Amino acid sequence: MTEGRYTKGITGTIFSKAILYMIMAEAIQNLQDILIQFFISQKLGADGLTAYGLAYPLLSLMIGVSSFVVVGVHTVCSRDVGAGDAKRARAHLSAGLTWGFLLMSALMLACNLFRRPLIMALGGSEVPAQLAEMGMDALGLGTCSGPGFCVICLMLTFLYFDRDRKRSIALSLVSIGTQCVSVALLSGFFPTMKGIILGYILGTYISMAIIFIHLRFSKGDTDTPFSHLRPSFDLSQAGISFQTGLPELSAWVLFTVFAIVRNLFILSISAKEAVAVVTLSEGVNQAGEVLMSSVFSAILAIVGSAFGSGSRERYEKNVGTVFRQSLLIALVSGLIQGALVWPVVRLMLNGESASVLRMAATALLMESLSLVFYIINNVFISIYEAIGRLRYAHVNYALQYMVLPLGLMVLLGKCFGITGVWISHPAGEALLLLFNVCLAWKTCGHFPRRAEDFGFLPQGQLPDDRGMENV
Repeated sequence: MTEGRYTKGITGTIFSKAILYMIMAEAIQNLQDILIQFFISQKLGADGLTAYGLAYPLLSLMIGVSSFVVVGVHTVCSRDVGAGDAKRARAHLSAGLTWGFLLMSALMLACNLFRRPLIMALGGSEVPAQLAEMGMDALGLGTCSGPGFCVICLMLTFLYFDRDRKRSIALSLVSIGTQCVSVALLSGFFPTMKGIILGYILGTYISMAIIFIHLRFSKGDTDTPFSHLRPSFDLSQAGISFQTGLPELSAWVLFTVFAIVRNLFILSISAKEAVAVVTLSEGVNQAGEVLMSSVFSAILAIVGSAFGSGSRERYEKNVGTVFRQSLLIALVSGLIQGALVWPVVRLMLNGESASVLRMAATALLMESLSLVFYIINNVFISIYEAIGRLRYAHVNYALQYMVLPLGLMVLLGKCFGITGVWISHPAGEALLLLFNVCLAWKTCGHFPRRAEDFGFLPQGQLPDDRGMENV
């Protein structure tokens, strides 16, 4: 590969393709909340959203543990592919699948054994008993999809490494469609919290089976991480992936703690309908999360591969490209989400009072503004993780999911009531962006300024191109 061909290909084309494939993969991971909450809002109204909101912090922790596995394995395998070592990538992927499934199964068991005291601690004692019971159903059944959910996310996240990319996209669409049909059918027969979530569980495991059947009968290719996948209990192979994914796990743990405190704080200053609005807001945010996670995962692959290749020119070119394109994505997505606020509120909360509709619209408008800063901040974080600067990622997550939102929520909530709670999110993301700009300018430069510290090849020397064809 010549330098000119590389430059032309990497400036946008590979990154754009990666985002496309990641959107299809991440849709499974993040659209679950939109899917479930849509059916809950249609069948059970604001009370159903309030009950689901009680369980949401721990359900989000399930997503976080899955993301911990997916992001860690994804980053390490991207480095392997960049170095042209498909065998090592396959070993990391197999171990990640096995231990991720076991980890999610243990968390599922714990949530089911202690679902009553957990829901009561999450605010169930502050709402009518019927809503608390619905919250227990949401927690107990919702976590049962976790093991299969982790496997699906991990496999779809890596499917874009497959050369047969049209089939990869088709599998993602089939998985999404399967879950939608399953939830629609079961909730039609059983219009309860149990029926809705049982439909999602069924769709999840059918989707997982479809993906594995495809991989089992497709032709193996020793140049990809997908050939001859087997369960692997070798913890040493999973260890480096889990270590790399620790910032992601810490982020979700912090968010879970924050979400618990937030729900209890909101119940103390406002009506229970405010929890329904928060639940709706979190669900709608999953659409933006799909895009953000896709950008995040694409950056891990593109920057991680260039970092693993040892080429400083390739690395710096990739960093500049992903920043420019991600900024455009952030601005456009924020505008689109803002324009859809009232249609979404009327669809999801049809029949609720005008005050609830206004409260929901205000919350979603603030989240649209927050989305812009959120995507840009996560560009910084993904680059930190791709190059192994995990300390910077940990600091970012602590600020993003605990320190800034909690402090601003209490301060602004006490001053301006429930409106202050909605304002605190974009305010926190804006302050975090300022922190990241200062951090990058002061210490990192091109992440880092002294690129030779990472053992890059001499200036002007390109590495072996093995592995780039699959990126």
